[in-house]
Amino acid sequence: MTAAAKSHDRGPDTHTSGGTASSQLERMVGALLASKDLTKEQKQDALRELMRDWIRRDLRTALDLVFSPATRSRYGDMLPGYAQPELVKEEMLRHPDEVWEWIRSGRYGFARRDVTELWTKALLAAGQREPAMAAVATASPIEQHDLFVALCAGAGTEDLKSLRTMLEGPVAENSNLSSLMDYYAKRMAAVSDGDLKVLLGNEQNPYLREALCQQWVSRDLASLSPDQMASRLTGLPEDLRGKALRQLLGDAQLQDLPSIAGLMNATGSSSLWEQMEDDGAGGYRGQLVNLMDRIWNPYRPPHDLIGELNAVADPEQRTQVLMAAGTRWMQTRPEDYLEVARAIPVGPGRDAFIAGAATYGSLNDEEFAALTAAISDTAFRDRIIQEKKDAERRNADYFGPGPDFGK
Repeated sequence: MTAAAKSHDRGPDTHTSGGTASSQLERMVGALLASKDLTKEQKQDALRELMRDWIRRDLRTALDLVFSPATRSRYGDMLPGYAQPELVKEEMLRHPDEVWEWIRSGRYGFARRDVTELWTKALLAAGQREPAMAAVATASPIEQHDLFVALCAGAGTEDLKSLRTMLEGPVAENSNLSSLMDYYAKRMAAVSDGDLKVLLGNEQNPYLREALCQQWVSRDLASLSPDQMASRLTGLPEDLRGKALRQLLGDAQLQDLPSIAGLMNATGSSSLWEQMEDDGAGGYRGQLVNLMDRIWNPYRPPHDLIGELNAVADPEQRTQVLMAAGTRWMQTRPEDYLEVARAIPVGPGRDAFIAGAATYGSLNDEEFAALTAAISDTAFRDRIIQEKKDAERRNADYFGPGPDFGK
């Protein structure tokens, strides 16, 4: 009789065995591995049979062998080779509450996260979500995170209501709460299928509102035309519109200047731009500079560039986007900036382009004066000069006076 066959004679079926059963299984596995009477293939077949038998008769002892700190270093590689994860999951489904108590007891040491993952996958694959939902309240912070993320992945409307309650209950003190909110928002966006009433509902949490809006923009707006984007944006609550517009400028399918001009024209008559959070002088110009960083081609003929940017219909928006282009040009090709700027026909477009370069932070006073002197509109020139003075005053108030090296 082989060692595997003898395993059938070891006693009654139990899922609550103690140290004796663990020692017995360890001795049997050790004897099989040390046997000189079996070929490698025979040992492998016998180990599979042995582990299959113990998993079915005494799951806790089988898990202890593979996952407990005392034996994991010697037998941890038996899963999946011999311990057969699918069979483990099948047995876990027969005793979900018991398995969770084993996990909580700490008997698996650093491997408890692996056991939790097996248990969670088994439950969710079988549609048994209730035990996993209930476990969140008693889980460790790491397990809470893993359970919550797994539950979000396939959650329907009712489950999402329960998960939303958890965010202010069992997981409210979790150090990864913002990450859990992001997972919740991602799933909510998928389930709501673009319906803002379903997505936002009566949500009052500021972080969640922004996270939900961000997911909505990524899923439902980023691939639309500029006119469609503008139409959908106006359906958002006012406090989210500026943030959504900022996101569109930052990560949407706006990979060329005509698309940017199209979005600005489509939204120009609304108050969306004013609702964008302040980025400093010019409001949203900092975001436009970031956008220029993504699509910028410094080797394009300047007339082509200015022509496309001039397609922005709103005068103030056109000024801001041309200033952003001027800043980017100064950052990448300062050596020929004045030559390029002077080649642009005199007028508002050139003035804005030059003003953008003048506000580039690395210029000294002499360079700033030379650039602003090239601005033909005196009122606009005075505005740029005043903005620089205001920025310097804010910096001085924030950082205080610098050291006086003359003393």
